[in-house]
This record gives sequence, structure tokens and C-alpha cells, in this order.
Amino acid sequence: MADAIITGVFALLGAAVGLVGERLVRSKGALLFRSSGWYLSCAFKNVDSEGTHYVPFDRSIPTRERLMERADHATYDCDIKMFNEKEIDTGLRDVAVVFVDNSGTELIRSVPQTVDSRNFVVDPDVINLPARQWVYGQYHDVIQPDEFEALARSTKVELRAFLPGDKPFVREIRKLWE
Repeated sequence: MADAIITGVFALLGAAVGLVGERLVRSKGALLFRSSGWYLSCAFKNVDSEGTHYVPFDRSIPTRERLMERADHATYDCDIKMFNEKEIDTGLRDVAVVFVDNSGTELIRSVPQTVDSRNFVVDPDVINLPARQWVYGQYHDVIQPDEFEALARSTKVELRAFLPGDKPFVREIRKLWE
């Protein structure tokens, strides 16, 4: 009788370890992150005609008074690809593009507009990451002239979000001014 109880306990223990072990193996893996096509531009109102003229954003723009009088806004655009190596779906929430200085202090936080691979504008606050698949999005947003000084002080751009369980997800998009 004792042998049957011991066998039953080991069978239950083996089943529990198998279930937990399978879940751990399926959830192992990283989220690969690639960014490309970074472009930061400044929009100026044309003096001679109605319309806007775009030029690459330069750190000196906020110090040049004549340019700041005509500055309408700045925009950033970039392509981001992510791959979920795990065998289970996951996702990111509270997605933001953040401009930071050398110390990592947040200077500008932007919730970007996102266009997915099917050219649909999607909820920029959430990114669903299916298992073992690439996800692509184009991220862009507008930065107002009152934030140009902070933009000029920033040294890199990061994508910040949260994984399930409120685990922070931070990846560098680009170093600025190199």
C-alpha cells in the first residue's frame, strides 16, 4: 500500500513538473529589436508663399532666433521591427518614444502614431507580438517648437513600454548628433 502511495505522489509530482517545465521552456526567448530609417526634420513656414519647408533638425536651430520665428514643428520618423523568440504570444503596452540626455533623464515623451505592415494606423499604445513572428511598424510624431531646446539637449532616443507583469521594456532607437 505504501508503494502505491509513493508511486501516486511521484506521478503527480512528475505531471506538475512537466506542466511547469513546458511553460518555462515555451516562455524562454528574447524580444529582438531593430530600428532603421531614423529621420528628424524641422518644418518652417515659407516666407514667400503659403506652405511648409522641411529641413533636417539641427542642434543649433533653437539658438537661431530668425529660424525659431518661422519654425512650425519638428517631426520624427523611424521603422521598427520586433521578433518574439518565445513560443507564446506576448505584447507591449504604454508604448512611447522617449528622448533622453546623457544621464538617462527623460526630456521628451511622445506617443507615436504607428502604421503597421498593412498600412493601417494602429493603436500606438499597444503592440501585440505573436510567437515566433516579426512585427513591423513605422513610428512618427510631431514635436512642438517649445520642446526644441530639450530636443537639442537629448543624446539618444528610446522605445519604452511594459511587458505583461509590468516588466519594463527599454530599447535604444538611435543615438543623436553623431
